[in-house]
Amino acid sequence: MIEEKDNRNLRQSLQSRPQIDHSDNDNYNTASHKVDSMNLSPFVAEQQILLLARQQAQRKEELARSQHHILALQVCLKAS
Repeated sequence: MIEEKDNRNLRQSLQSRPQIDHSDNDNYNTASHKVDSMNLSPFVAEQQILLLARQQAQRKEELARSQHHILALQVCLKAS
């Protein structure tokens, strides 16, 4: 669920970035596209890093809960 929300947020933020205007001459468009690509790449990389970090934290929490649950079951088995 959180992963889907993060992916949706990333897509929305990428779509909300200004698009390149291709109506001018080719030289300007090429330069514009290069500048936009240079600006976009660090942004996208940062967003992907944040997304992966959140996913990793979520997996660690799930693992900790599972381990806690296993320990609780083991205690119950020993007590019976």
